[in-house]
Amino acid sequence: METVDAAGLKADALAGGERARNAFERLWNAYYKRLLFFAACYRGLPSAEREDQVSEALIKAFRALSAYQPGRSLDAWLYRIAANQFADLTRKAKRFCPLVAELAVPGRQEQEFERRDAAERCRAVLATLDDRDRRIAQLCFHESFSSREAGETLGLPAATVRWRISVIRAKASKALGEEA
Repeated sequence: METVDAAGLKADALAGGERARNAFERLWNAYYKRLLFFAACYRGLPSAEREDQVSEALIKAFRALSAYQPGRSLDAWLYRIAANQFADLTRKAKRFCPLVAELAVPGRQEQEFERRDAAERCRAVLATLDDRDRRIAQLCFHESFSSREAGETLGLPAATVRWRISVIRAKASKALGEEA
């Protein structure tokens, strides 16, 4: 994952001109694909709308950079804006579709078979999770958010996120036939 200097991003965005254009490009390059995966956690967000909604979220975040407080997690702040964008649209749509998690593990044919098998089993487990737990899993396991950052993003206490992670792990272990 590409890291972004949050304070530098904010300073460049507020400077305007070419620096602002470069700042937006850095923001886009660092978060666009990640937010597309996150958007898939919102069942009511039609796949045809995901790219547009991710674009809108990034534009909103860029325009709101003046309100961002360096020292706080840029990831959590940005994902909160995206979560609000996606949730607004899903509330309007009132329908849902499952998360498709793609795992990228290069290798030989045996490894590819194992990867596909593991990915299929993970998709099956993710499909059994409710929307909140699916979003927590996406942020904590795919995006490597801390429980505090995931909580900020989803509007939940960090302790609740930690508890839900333990429940998710137990469900996954049971479904995958592993010891918890």
